[in-house]
Formats: sequence, structure tokens, C-alpha cells
Amino acid sequence: MLAYAQTARGRENLALFLICALVLLRNFFYLIDGFGEQDAARLLNDAIIWSKAGYLDPELTQYRVRISPLYIYTLKNLVDLGIDYDTIIYIMNSANAVAGSLTF
Repeated sequence: MLAYAQTARGRENLALFLICALVLLRNFFYLIDGFGEQDAARLLNDAIIWSKAGYLDPELTQYRVRISPLYIYTLKNLVDLGIDYDTIIYIMNSANAVAGSLTF
């Protein structure tokens, strides 16, 4: 009886892994070249301003700094490293594709 439960659990885990892998492949297949939404552009814009000005004004970021502080900080660090904006946009879209498949 226990061997059957372990086998069933193993099949369930394998099925879940395969479904997540398919969702991930689908997400990368439909990955767009550019920003997927206006908020993504605003988040990168906030990170660029923070990197260039040296500080982040909460008045300029409105709600974004309160809901995505680590995301903006990560984008700022990418800008500080000198990574070009097209690559940062690709990284943002790739992270969203992975997060979306893990949400499943």
C-alpha cells in the first residue's frame, strides 16, 4: 500500500513538473520584445532616475515604490552595472515569464 502511495505521489510530482515546464516554454515562446505593460516601463524609469540622481523621490514614484521596492532596487542595480536598457527589458520579461509559470 505504501509503495503505491509513493508511486502515485511520484507520478503526481512528475506531472506537475511537466505542466510547469510546458507553461514555462509557452511563456518564453510568447515573450515580447519590449515592455509588456506601462507599469513595467514606469518601474524601469524609476530605477533609472534613482541610479542617475542618487535618490528616489517617493512623490515621483507614486505607489510603485511601496508595492515593488525590491524590484526597483534590483533594476537600479542593473542600471548601475551599466547593462543596456534592452537587456534589462529582456531580463524583466524573462523574470515575469518564470514567475508566471511558477504561479501556476
